[in-house]
Amino acid sequence: MIIHMVLFKFEEPVPADFEEKVTYHCEQIRQHCEGVLLFDLKKNFSDRSRGFVYGISSIFKDVESLDNYQPHPVHEELKAYLANFPGERLVYDGELGADSLIKAL
Repeated sequence: MIIHMVLFKFEEPVPADFEEKVTYHCEQIRQHCEGVLLFDLKKNFSDRSRGFVYGISSIFKDVESLDNYQPHPVHEELKAYLANFPGERLVYDGELGADSLIKAL
């Protein structure tokens, strides 16, 4: 499995409907991108965020699924929406080993 995280530090406050719109885009990605196991964009509540106020948390079945997601039209729609909010982005892509999962939650 692959973990893909994106942190956002926006230059200006986001509009009141920001979370509603990103929720819609996240649902589209979960429905239409094969191999997406988890995908969400939420506000960061950490007091150690260094200004990164929102983040995407996602898990993909494999690298091929992540690669297929990148150019997918629903991902491009989310990127186009987020492009309205200038600022810094920080991306992490990494592999999750089978031994990193907790079987019983």
